[in-house]
Amino acid sequence: MLKATLSLLFSQWWLVVISSYGLLWAVQAVIIFPLERALFQHGIVASYLFLPHAVRVLGAWLYGPKVVFPLLAVAFVTHLQLVNKPIVELTFFDLVAIFAGVICAPLTLEFMKLMRLDVYPKNHGIISWRTLLFVGLVSSMVNSFLNIIGHSQYFKVEDTIEVLLRYVFGDVMGLFIVLLILVFASKKVRGVSRA
Repeated sequence: MLKATLSLLFSQWWLVVISSYGLLWAVQAVIIFPLERALFQHGIVASYLFLPHAVRVLGAWLYGPKVVFPLLAVAFVTHLQLVNKPIVELTFFDLVAIFAGVICAPLTLEFMKLMRLDVYPKNHGIISWRTLLFVGLVSSMVNSFLNIIGHSQYFKVEDTIEVLLRYVFGDVMGLFIVLLILVFASKKVRGVSRA
């Protein structure tokens, strides 16, 4: 029964992407952002722990470039919630920030494939967690450079390197934490299924 339910759920891959991103965004908005504001006493330009980056990377890794469409929809909605603006007040830079986050992982994976480093999942079932972290790092660098351009009005020029490093650190840490949770969860599921 569990296997059939999971199979049905994962056949609706776009729903998995949207709901996973939405769930991690809710954790981000309700727990992490307020905690960061309280601890660091400044506005959030880039989070020190951005969990939704894991969905970008894992979604692009599992489903390829087509993940852009569901990610674009959910990223648009969450960005509106973050900036607290009506749609008509979104700037060009808001759109750049949304698009940068959405394309960073698929673009990285496709570039790696073009360079003959195809890291998309194979049928042999072996997952290289280090490779996924590397994809997360490179895609975060792409995302951070584009977001630095888009959000430059929110911080001083002399803080550019710090904000850039915060983007990269936050994205990679978010991916790392989600991967750890998935590894422990898969071990528990395997342990339960063997019992």
